[in-house]
Amino acid sequence: MTLTRKEKREIRLEICHHMDLYCKSCQIRGNKKINHNTIYCRKNCLVGALLQDLAFKLIEDEKQLDYSLAKTGTWTEEEDFYLIHHASLYDDEHLARRLSRTLFSVHRRMIHLNLLEKVRN
Repeated sequence: MTLTRKEKREIRLEICHHMDLYCKSCQIRGNKKINHNTIYCRKNCLVGALLQDLAFKLIEDEKQLDYSLAKTGTWTEEEDFYLIHHASLYDDEHLARRLSRTLFSVHRRMIHLNLLEKVRN
């Protein structure tokens, strides 16, 4: 089942709401002596598990989209912006699906923008 834009927006707003309500006042997140990371939250916190479930809905929906019709031609500024800011967070396959481009095209664009050395090191 593919989510509508409204449903995706509601999930993102719910994630933000829970983070604002619970995570900002979290004793663990606020304690600088504890090495905090998201793995701790996912394994030990009910809110962290809920946030992971909500995010997983968005990820699963994204996997269902058909990216067989990849874009061709000139890259837009928005696509470059997305690639620059997300290349270190996601793998090439995710970036290609998100941008509706081929893996080869994304890889070539990353080389053009000098992102490969920055991201892979």
